[in-house]
Amino acid sequence: MATDHIPVKSRSWDPNYNPRPFFFRQRYSGGFRLVAWTPELSQLKALVYSILDTFPDSVEALLKLREEEFSDRFSRYFGPVRRNDLVETIRRNESFVFSDGGNQLCVKRPDADDHIALDDHGILFIYSDSPHFIDLCRRHGFRRKRRKLIFADGHWHVRPKDSVILGKSIVRQLGLESVE
Repeated sequence: MATDHIPVKSRSWDPNYNPRPFFFRQRYSGGFRLVAWTPELSQLKALVYSILDTFPDSVEALLKLREEEFSDRFSRYFGPVRRNDLVETIRRNESFVFSDGGNQLCVKRPDADDHIALDDHGILFIYSDSPHFIDLCRRHGFRRKRRKLIFADGHWHVRPKDSVILGKSIVRQLGLESVE
């Protein structure tokens, strides 16, 4: 399906999925995490940048790139980066990082287990026990409410035509290395 005419605000699109911004605590195989979603990309960007502002000067980045549109396989690129360099690269490539349905960005504090993952559906997963992240979600207008996630039902992934080229460019800009 061509998506050029569809007014999307996130990486995935479903005409019947449009809840208000929310976050909730979710159990996963490694413990608990926060899950946050919003239809407004500006709100998602503000939350991600606020979280990154709390991270130390040196972080670890993992960028997963889906190189074939209908594949579930991702190429993975990892490396240590300066937080400021990462934020600058994200800002220069926001259309890719925040609205490409074929990539996932993970950023980890090397001094703690805290990390975030922005998945290919526009869902932000926050892996931390710190209540500070709950406060950040609230300050950015997310309401604590458990909601069904967009991938629970049929949906479209929305990707720019030059996604693979943009992804590889970000890998080079950050100096990330291919990992298995």
